[in-house]
Amino acid sequence: MRVGIASILAENQRLRRDLAAQAAALAERDAQVAERDAQIATLTVSNEDMAQRLELLRIKASDRRNQRHTEGDAAVIPLPFVFVEPEPPPRLPQPEPVEPPPVRSPRAPSKRRDLSQPSGRPVRKIRCAIDPAAACAGCGGPLKVFAVAHSYRLEWVPGHFETLDMERERCACLACPAAGALVAPPPSFALPKAMCGNGLLARVLVDKFADRIPLNLQCKRMEREGQEFSTTTLSDWVLRAAAPELLGRIAVAIDERLMRGAWLQADDTGYPVQDGLDGKLRKGRLWAVTDQQEVRYHFTDTKEGPNPASFLAKYSGKLLLVDGGSEFNLAVSAKGLLRAGCGAHAGATLFSLIESCAMQGIDPWAYLADVLSRIQEHPVNRVHELTPMNWRLAQEGRASV
Repeated sequence: MRVGIASILAENQRLRRDLAAQAAALAERDAQVAERDAQIATLTVSNEDMAQRLELLRIKASDRRNQRHTEGDAAVIPLPFVFVEPEPPPRLPQPEPVEPPPVRSPRAPSKRRDLSQPSGRPVRKIRCAIDPAAACAGCGGPLKVFAVAHSYRLEWVPGHFETLDMERERCACLACPAAGALVAPPPSFALPKAMCGNGLLARVLVDKFADRIPLNLQCKRMEREGQEFSTTTLSDWVLRAAAPELLGRIAVAIDERLMRGAWLQADDTGYPVQDGLDGKLRKGRLWAVTDQQEVRYHFTDTKEGPNPASFLAKYSGKLLLVDGGSEFNLAVSAKGLLRAGCGAHAGATLFSLIESCAMQGIDPWAYLADVLSRIQEHPVNRVHELTPMNWRLAQEGRASV
């Protein structure tokens, strides 16, 4: 009987211990669950806080002026899983009504397009390779081509537009990675930072100065052909092409040859000029000096005598064919010339070339397209080789006399 009671008591103790162990395990699990719930709550609050902060950053980045935000909203956000006592998430500021900006005249959006995208135009690829003799500037070792850089231009050939895809090799020295990469130079273009090729630039110049098509009408015609440009863009091309360091050099070379001639013919005419921002025209003077082989135009603001005297100052001939206007009296008396016969700034340069092409019986577009592709690298002391007369003689295979 004692054995039975002792056994019951021992079993009771064992059951109590098991129940205590199970209760402790349940308490530990409840603590873990509570800790996990706290983590989830913290992450939830942190995610909501991060979402609202990201919204504030998005508002700042998009520069939405109808939203208000303060610099304090960009405080440092604690990283997830770094559990801190969360603060109540900030409320997004409510948009407040703002006064509309002053009404301005609508400005046409930029008409420049990404030439790398398919457009239906023919694509002409030009491979620009690294000079095989090029070597690393640091160690003198060989250079290895590792990529190809693409640049694009819009070109015009008689009949249609096309896209020039210039594939420029990129190379580097494997032994000197810190030396950086070398990129093959692109082909020679008259306007290095413009999107036009030499053929398209030549077309604009010929249309403007040979066919007398204003730039705004050229823009409308190009738009019908699928290419959109602003008159500002075309005007910039014209002014840069006529600059003294570009086609202006050829006009000077024409002038130097004329000044060495035995006789010259000269005359002037009124020429409208728009220099100001008010859109008003004023009247300038366009002077033509020719020997019937080439012609040089000069632009002046007035018809006064010092103007022709200045551009005839280096004339070494003796005969001047002009009308009876008094504007040539100073030049005739200063140079002792025998007078016989009777009767804008960028434009003077370009008219000189275009009209000289007509006198030589050559296509002005073919002439300009060729010269524009060569003039950047042509020696300055041999620029006379690019005048329309010498260009024609070179095309015919004869040297200029």
